[in-house]
Amino acid sequence: DAINAEEQLLDFEQTPFLILMNMLNQVEPFDLLWHTVLEFHQSYEKWYYGPFKNLDAEEIKESVENMWRILYKLAKTLFDVPGSKRIAEMVRAKVEKFKQFLPVLQTICNPGIQERHWNQISEAVGITILPTPESTLSDMIDLGLTKHITKLEEIGVTASREFSLEQSLRKMKQEWIDICFELI
Repeated sequence: DAINAEEQLLDFEQTPFLILMNMLNQVEPFDLLWHTVLEFHQSYEKWYYGPFKNLDAEEIKESVENMWRILYKLAKTLFDVPGSKRIAEMVRAKVEKFKQFLPVLQTICNPGIQERHWNQISEAVGITILPTPESTLSDMIDLGLTKHITKLEEIGVTASREFSLEQSLRKMKQEWIDICFELI
């Protein structure tokens, strides 16, 4: 397109780049496969082995679901290229395996989770869990949190509701700080 624009400015006859467009269309699925696989492997290291303290579980869930969809479509698109299809399917299986940890991640990354909630999680799991700023999803999986997903989700929902109420209360206090009631 840039070359055609230059040709037009110079009043040259525009060159049709049909072969180039065809090549770009053929390369596109491989490029998408490469970038999706790379993104998953880089993100996986951060999500699974990096500290969960500053992770956004909702954003991660969205990314994981998007990667899974892309890899699913690529496996169908690349049906006539066995090696690439196999890679798409293998990485999609890894993404699928990671998806099972999302409920744990959503609970432990919940902005409303407090020490009392960690105590409830410890009670549910049967061992004391004291997360540090360096704690990882891998650490939590090793402690057996995946076996208690239902209880974790309940604790997460409770923490979210409490957090929402606390936020509303703070906002209300802030709005009412300058209001003065006069009694007559």
